Amino acid sequence: MADYLVITTPTYASIFTRDALANEGDCESTALPIEVTMALEVLLVEDNTGDAMIARQVLADAQAPVNLHIARDGEQALWMLDTPDFKADLIILDLGLPRVSGLMVLERNKRKTTPIVVFSSLWHEPDVKRALDAGACEYIVKPTDLKEFSEVLLGIVNKWGATDLHRSMPSAIGGVDPETKTCSLEATETKK
Repeated sequence: MADYLVITTPTYASIFTRDALANEGDCESTALPIEVTMALEVLLVEDNTGDAMIARQVLADAQAPVNLHIARDGEQALWMLDTPDFKADLIILDLGLPRVSGLMVLERNKRKTTPIVVFSSLWHEPDVKRALDAGACEYIVKPTDLKEFSEVLLGIVNKWGATDLHRSMPSAIGGVDPETKTCSLEATETKK
């Protein structure tokens, strides 16, 4: 296989073969623009249909792309998390769930490296302690005001999603801008 050079900016990548570079720098025909903005995979575990619909709308309108997956109860969440092909960069978990409680989801979850933020209307101090002890990164009480609910939800995704996105990026990528969820590279030489 031929050597190639990858040059990227926050919005495109160009791939040039060594042969094209050797031919008087005529590389335009070999430049391949590709999108480097990555979508954040979020699992929302929420039994309240209204809250799930609001979350879907808020995250659809977010600046950074978000793929939202919704589990309607704890049993469905555990099934999704146990499925090897299911990818989640962030889990937002309600505690008051049918079938299997949010606390049981936390305790049975095998994906210990995926950040889990409890976002629940329940506020009982022993449950907060138990949730944090079981692996939740943060415990946030759901606001009842729609605007505040939306702002808090976006804050969760911005805070916890950017960290995991950076970890999941290919090693060649230099980093992720937490504001735009885009990556930038300096010119990188790679052999294939």
